[in-house]
Amino acid sequence: MKSFADVVAATPLPEGDAEAAGFDTGEEGKAAREAVRSAFLASGASAAETSELWGIAAEAARPDYQPQTYEAAEHDLRAAWGADYDARLNRARTLMRDVARKHPAVAAEVKKLGLDNSPRFIAAVEKAARRRGR
Repeated sequence: MKSFADVVAATPLPEGDAEAAGFDTGEEGKAAREAVRSAFLASGASAAETSELWGIAAEAARPDYQPQTYEAAEHDLRAAWGADYDARLNRARTLMRDVARKHPAVAAEVKKLGLDNSPRFIAAVEKAARRRGR
């Protein structure tokens, strides 16, 4: 298991001007990023999975990001997962409910960024949940 410092190193702010990309680079922003990392690590996501989720979230935090609609996300996930759609979506939802129960602010941020309709984010959450045997 990697240390928290290793996970912080694997979940950096985007290259270039982080403030221009919409990131709070002050102490409040730093605390919020630590909460996100901790939430997924505490829910059982590995350091690599946390890094993947962070990368998707960092893209979604950019001002020019356009989240998908629920219908478009469902279409994409059904196409990718086929007959396993319901089971895999339930697996992802179970992990996110766990995160929301322990870290409601993180769950709210996921929703605010539109990640609840991001096939990439949902698939990454599902992968972490499946690895944990959920």
